[in-house]
Amino acid sequence: MRELVLSQGWELRQRTVGRTLEEDLVDSQGWLPAEVPGTAHEALWRAGQIPNPYESPSLARLSPTFEHDFIYRLRFTVPDELRHGPGPLRLRCEGLDTFAEVYLNGHKLAQTDNMFCAYSLPCTEHLRDGEQELLLVFESALRRGKEREERYGVRAVWNGDASRVYVRKAQYNFGWDFGPPLLSAGPWRPLVLDGRPVQIAELRCPLSVSADLSEATLTLHPIVTGDLPEIELLEIKLRVLAPDGSELYLDGDTLPGTGGQLWRSIRIPSPQLWWPVGYGAQPLYRIELGVYHHGELLDRKTLRIGARRLALHQECVEGGDGESFLFEINNRPIFCGGANWIPPELSLTRITRAQVSALLDEAVAAHMTMLRVWGGGIYESDDFYDLCDEKGLLVFQDFAFACGLYPGHRWFADSVAEEARQAVVRLRHHPSLVLWAGNNEDYSIAHSRQLYNGPRTDIPSPAPSDEPVRFDGRQLYEKTLSEVTAAHDPSRRYWPGSPYGRQTADPNDRIDGDCHIWSVWHTPQRDYQDYGDLAGRFVSEFGMQGAPSLSTIQRGLGFPPDGISVLAGLNKGTDGPERLQHYLDRNLPPAHDLTSYIYATQLVQAETLAHGLRAFRRNFLPSDGQSCGGALIWQLDDCWPGISWSMLDHYPAEAVKAGRPVRRKPSFYAIRRELAPYTLGLAWVSEGRFAIWSCHSSRGSESEVLRLRVSGFDVSGQQQFREERSVDIAANLSQSLGEQTLPDAKLIVRAELLAGETVLARSVLWPQPLKDLPLKDPELLLEESATDDETVRSLRLQVSRPAKALWLSAGDDAVFSDNLLDLLPGEVVVITVQDATQSPIRVIGLHSLFAQPSR
Repeated sequence: MRELVLSQGWELRQRTVGRTLEEDLVDSQGWLPAEVPGTAHEALWRAGQIPNPYESPSLARLSPTFEHDFIYRLRFTVPDELRHGPGPLRLRCEGLDTFAEVYLNGHKLAQTDNMFCAYSLPCTEHLRDGEQELLLVFESALRRGKEREERYGVRAVWNGDASRVYVRKAQYNFGWDFGPPLLSAGPWRPLVLDGRPVQIAELRCPLSVSADLSEATLTLHPIVTGDLPEIELLEIKLRVLAPDGSELYLDGDTLPGTGGQLWRSIRIPSPQLWWPVGYGAQPLYRIELGVYHHGELLDRKTLRIGARRLALHQECVEGGDGESFLFEINNRPIFCGGANWIPPELSLTRITRAQVSALLDEAVAAHMTMLRVWGGGIYESDDFYDLCDEKGLLVFQDFAFACGLYPGHRWFADSVAEEARQAVVRLRHHPSLVLWAGNNEDYSIAHSRQLYNGPRTDIPSPAPSDEPVRFDGRQLYEKTLSEVTAAHDPSRRYWPGSPYGRQTADPNDRIDGDCHIWSVWHTPQRDYQDYGDLAGRFVSEFGMQGAPSLSTIQRGLGFPPDGISVLAGLNKGTDGPERLQHYLDRNLPPAHDLTSYIYATQLVQAETLAHGLRAFRRNFLPSDGQSCGGALIWQLDDCWPGISWSMLDHYPAEAVKAGRPVRRKPSFYAIRRELAPYTLGLAWVSEGRFAIWSCHSSRGSESEVLRLRVSGFDVSGQQQFREERSVDIAANLSQSLGEQTLPDAKLIVRAELLAGETVLARSVLWPQPLKDLPLKDPELLLEESATDDETVRSLRLQVSRPAKALWLSAGDDAVFSDNLLDLLPGEVVVITVQDATQSPIRVIGLHSLFAQPSR
């Protein structure tokens, strides 16, 4: 096709204060080679002119560079087939970050201010003979944001510089509580010289599935634009392939050279249904559209779609208050256990498909069914959504707003409308995408400042400059974005914010909509054992910090740590170290050295997330409007090697290229156990009395009779009681299995769910807080044996006394099949470790903290 990708030969220089653009351009000094797509700070880093942005001590030296302006320059020639083609040439800029002026041969083509928008700029009339010169002049987003803030007023934010709300740039670039700022600039997505005389403007392909799932209807609606004479004929070829590659549909038609629209409706009997992971397969149909002129392919588009019936049930609770918030796929209610996703790099252009795929594989391995693309990041790449389609991960998609009072001015809303239109049109065909949400926590910050009184109140207009700021950003969420999604993707629900409720002024009301539970961590710093009292209809955020591995910490610092105090620079949360210490003090014995401190933070994180998921999943009762429909931990991944809420260490571009695995924090294993298809839940009801329940999620619908075994041990490891009984386990819900009273209130309880002698689920209930249960050395017996794979060892573990949270480690890239183990006497656990270095196995557990000398 008639396109030239402009990726090679770029150079970059920093603007000189006080100079004109012409003076900067004639200066031959200071130019650096630049990659496109890329950013200025990436180029400066490669050239050794700035320190490593991923090392915490670099921030002081980097901060002044955030106010610099940059010039990108490319000299190139236009191939004859483009220069003398049948249609006008356009410069397609797929992403400019953020305030940019585009010049071709000295002519200004555009001035942009939204990194999320693509621009198609006519440029034929500005071409010259021979070599062309393309310039991209980027201004500091921080400085431009400050200028707008001075004009329109200072607005409240949580995290980052307050001027960010005036800038349509990834908001976490301004710094967040999980990572430092990196305010760069540049062409972060491709630039293409486009000479196609005809283009596919849109391909709408809604696929609806009948209520009984017996058939599907696919509507094909291509929209083509053209610059050829109207009397010319364009040949349109439409083809639909089944998931196995067989042809379901083939058709052709014609349109005039100026373009037009076509509609086709295709009935698919007995469609192959797309399911979330764990509930079935993910078959994808393929749609191919080609536009030809005299046999020449002028444009083509290929999409993959899934046949699935989607519903979000928000129904009034009979005999109660509020509404449900429950997703249903193919008529089956789904407990959406999962996590929040942030961009996996500070520098967006470093992200690769392999990196994204590896992180999504970790979500699948943890039995997750949903990821929420958080509003402080970006609308992710096509690779991300394609992979979610393939892996069966549902996507809760925020629009790109987070933790701030954004303006409702018309100039801002118009830019947002175009940004949203492009995002919706690009992503609406993905079966994984199940919800559009207007923002992250913008209603919450407005409510906290008494600027929001509920969903049925009037939307305020922007305040004059001499009056206090209002919550006029509601215009964006309740009109602009609502109208865009209704026009371009009516098949999905739009939700004004996360959190948000349709009934109450408090966006975090437990009985309505989705909620973010941060009363554990933030003020009043509730105990994580209280999550059962905090559960809402859908918990879209909750979490706890935990340190990454020692190797990742060293990478984040840029030097080997020599104590606990140096870790403070890796924690960007407000009062992060102090808040984390509060939970350590409440639950664990003191940690006196770096190794035990890292382990202690990881254990507190794992216990917090396990308690939360267990409590929220216990409330999954689809026939009850008060059910909890899902729980998403904050957060799956990290963008740099710091201390944050992530369950995985930062997985950098270098590790991806080297083929190294993702490093899992201990919380990964706790989460995986709580989201497994079969789980058992245990919780204290009162001193010496506990409740038991089961959770089962699968595609099946039949209940089954299984065996429940409950045992109690004292701290020395002596078994005090054991009971067995048959239980009828219903599919796809949580159900109570009764309550029991212990003969001794301080016993450790183990429950197992068995099919024959196969343990389907296991849970251990410990007296709380853990610091009140002094444990002695469990006398771990660990036996290693070789396997057929020389990089894999089999490990056999057993103990003489109760062991809590045994954490096994080996080489930096060792991957354990299971970890963070609770072991009781009489049990034998066999796991494997894949470790090419065959490093010695190291073990730490809760007993290790009790064994430390007091100081």
